[in-house]
Amino acid sequence: MGRMYSARASSAQATAGDIISVEAPATGMAILHSVVVSQASSEVDDSTEIRISRFATVGSGGSVITASPVQVGHAASGVVVRAFDTVDASGTETELYSEGISLLAGFQKIWTPQARPLIPPSGRIVVKFIGDITSVTMHVAVEYEELD
Repeated sequence: MGRMYSARASSAQATAGDIISVEAPATGMAILHSVVVSQASSEVDDSTEIRISRFATVGSGGSVITASPVQVGHAASGVVVRAFDTVDASGTETELYSEGISLLAGFQKIWTPQARPLIPPSGRIVVKFIGDITSVTMHVAVEYEELD
C-alpha cells in the first residue's frame, strides 16, 4: 500500500466546470479512493450532474491545494491537486462515472478496492459539474493513495 493523502477546498461556485482535478507525477501513480462534494451551511437547492473523467490536460485559473498526509511522518505528496478551475480541462475525455445530484444532499463517491481509478504517471482525473448551478459555497474533498 502507498501513502494516503487528503485534500480539501471551498469556494463559491455558480457555473458548470471543474470542481477538482488530481494529476499524478511523471514518476509515480495515484489511486483515487473517494470524492466528496457538499454545500456550505446555506439551504439552497439545485440539481446538476457530476462527472468524473480522465482528460489530456487539466484546467487553470483555480488554485493548487496542498494535500495532507493521513499518516504522521509521510512525505509531502507529489500529486498535484487543483480546485475550482475557471478554465476547464481539455483534450480527449474518457468518462469514468456520472451521476445526477441535488446540491443540498451533496455527493459522495467511495470506490470499492477493485474499482478505484488508477491515475498513471502524468495522468489526470477531473471531477466537474455539467450545467450551471445556483451560486453557493461548495466544499470538495478527495482522498487518494500515492504510489512510487
